Amino acid sequence: MMTAIDTRTAIESLRSRLCPACGGSKKPRQTLCYGCYKKLPQGRKDALYDYVGEGYEEAVEAAFKSLGVDKPSWPKAEDIAS
Repeated sequence: MMTAIDTRTAIESLRSRLCPACGGSKKPRQTLCYGCYKKLPQGRKDALYDYVGEGYEEAVEAAFKSLGVDKPSWPKAEDIAS
């Protein structure tokens, strides 16, 4: 079972190059890699544009649920773009 995403983790993930859903590569400032993002229904994609602290974290959790992700690949320090 997945735990709730905190704001710090959400921000670090946005800054990283690691897709938290599949562990593949993604661009910084994007939530997911293109392949994972493309698999989401439109409503889930739209919700990922909510602001951090104003629904974004919940949107990421919902996206993971849609993708069947139980254990996200959160970034390590070396994965985070400066």
